[in-house]
Amino acid sequence: MPELMSNQLLIVSQRPDATIVAGYRTWQSLGRQVRRGAKGIGIFGYSTKTTAQEVTDDAGKTDEKTTTRTFFPVRTVFDISDTDGDDIGLPTEVDSARNPHPDASDKAYQRVSTWLTDQGWDVQRVDITGAIRGYTNHTEKLVRVADHLDDINAARVLLHEAVHVILHGPDSGFITTEQYAASRTHRGTAEIQADGAAADLLGLDTEQASVGYVAGWATAAAGTSTDADAIAAAVRGTAAAILHAVNTIAAALGLDD
Repeated sequence: MPELMSNQLLIVSQRPDATIVAGYRTWQSLGRQVRRGAKGIGIFGYSTKTTAQEVTDDAGKTDEKTTTRTFFPVRTVFDISDTDGDDIGLPTEVDSARNPHPDASDKAYQRVSTWLTDQGWDVQRVDITGAIRGYTNHTEKLVRVADHLDDINAARVLLHEAVHVILHGPDSGFITTEQYAASRTHRGTAEIQADGAAADLLGLDTEQASVGYVAGWATAAAGTSTDADAIAAAVRGTAAAILHAVNTIAAALGLDD
């Protein structure tokens, strides 16, 4: 099961003003150059290694056993503010082309939808206009996801809303619906928790679409303070809630076996 803090949280804790990040060579491929002396941001990469070996059972039959190991190497990225060059658009959705497991997102959506439905929630894909891609209504136990999203983005949004279901209900030990509605400080913390846990559970490259979103809510979570240390502290303070949500959903879906 996921054990790493989401990359967007790592990014915002190091650079609260970050909006879009990429590696050195990726920036070059986009027509931008990282400035000399720019300070990189450390995040976790994702890599797998598959090995095969012959095994012999008690009956003397030999077969090939394949084992896949997952690694999370540290890699360095840079914020767009540390680069010069061509203008580029700010992504608001996950790039499907960067999804290493095309079927995983559809399966993730279906499994989370089924689990929420079994808990008495009404989950539907609906037409949602504007910038909102999904929402949760605790009073009526509704979860809605925009129907124009592709599989990976729909799964990401549904996981985000599932975290709201777990952490931000009226009797929540974290942030209640009343607190969520009462101030941007509470809502900012709740949104960091939801997006952080969702990215961990999906296990996909989501930080490009999430970092600007999380950065904006991190500022709200810090209250009236715009100090970088206060913003970073607000981000780090969400770790316990994120871990609880990840563990709860992972156990429900059998991801921690």
